[in-house]
Amino acid sequence: MKVGRRATTCAFLSLAVACSAPTPAPAATPTGCAVTLPASAPRSDIGEKPLPADRFSWFGNDDFAVDLPNDGVYRVPRANTNLEAKVAWWRYASGNIDIVAERADQPIERVSARSSEGYGSTGFVPSAVMFSSDGCWRVTASLAGRQLVFVMFVRRAAENERAP
Repeated sequence: MKVGRRATTCAFLSLAVACSAPTPAPAATPTGCAVTLPASAPRSDIGEKPLPADRFSWFGNDDFAVDLPNDGVYRVPRANTNLEAKVAWWRYASGNIDIVAERADQPIERVSARSSEGYGSTGFVPSAVMFSSDGCWRVTASLAGRQLVFVMFVRRAAENERAP
């Protein structure tokens, strides 16, 4: 009888230890964040794909376009010490792109950026946007008096996810 009880106790303890092992926290999702999906205004005329083509697509208007995540979630690499997002743009019109991002759910948070210099006046140009926190962000980009507005959920990539 003691052997049976000991085996049951060992099995119970083994199960308890296995169940209590730390697991990675689930990745945040864009619940309540009305993200912009590139399919809503696709730009298939742009041949360059600076970001992974299986996860990003061009979205834009007649003046410029942005390479957005297909699911609306921008995953910042886990190795980054900040929430900097590399954002790819395509310019049909000439000029630099000014970028302002505001938290859609907390409008008091605001960041701004500008497209990089040295890429010519039209075509591809990168930018880096330093988001201040995970969450839902409304981004307004301006070029030649025109605007492009989109919403994306920004967060650090989970252990098993590729980023950006």
